[in-house]
Amino acid sequence: MNHRIAVLALAAFALLAGAPAGAEELPYRISDVITGSLVPQDIIRSATPFDGRYGDLTPQQKAALADDYENLPAGDEPPYPLYGLRHMIKSVVRYADTAGPVGPLVAGVVVDSQGRAGEVTVYRAPDAETARIIAAALSLEPYKPAVCHGQPCKMTYLLRLDFPKRGGQPVTTSSFSRYDPTSHSITGSH
Repeated sequence: MNHRIAVLALAAFALLAGAPAGAEELPYRISDVITGSLVPQDIIRSATPFDGRYGDLTPQQKAALADDYENLPAGDEPPYPLYGLRHMIKSVVRYADTAGPVGPLVAGVVVDSQGRAGEVTVYRAPDAETARIIAAALSLEPYKPAVCHGQPCKMTYLLRLDFPKRGGQPVTTSSFSRYDPTSHSITGSH
């Protein structure tokens, strides 16, 4: 499956746990073409880019990420998936592409000073299966540890994603038809 990233202009990060985010609030997208349509549709949206590690983020993208950390002093850094967000959510993308969950996701994982995942909490999810998959993804990922006063430290990484409603329905079954030229009829087989 060929997923495309559509990177749009960075807008202010304002995804609230209780309200669905608008397209302008989540400028980074993973999109795909749904069966029956030629127009790519968003599968997942995020306020931070899917590709790249923490060091690859622009100052504006780092500021958007830091907005979730109220008391983060200047110069300190929150934890971040070591290989980037896309690496961490591969399984979530596959699930979302086929199951089509709709709604915001907010989850956190405690990351120790060595970048190892600890306790995972899913605060909000579109459904139980999405929560299960994201909890597994968060717990298995290595992280760039947070930096507090110039030293690696323990801190929670907060993940916010949105699964927008899509125009098409995911394909759940496949059937093959066979045309019989003598009777001019189509028969289905599974």
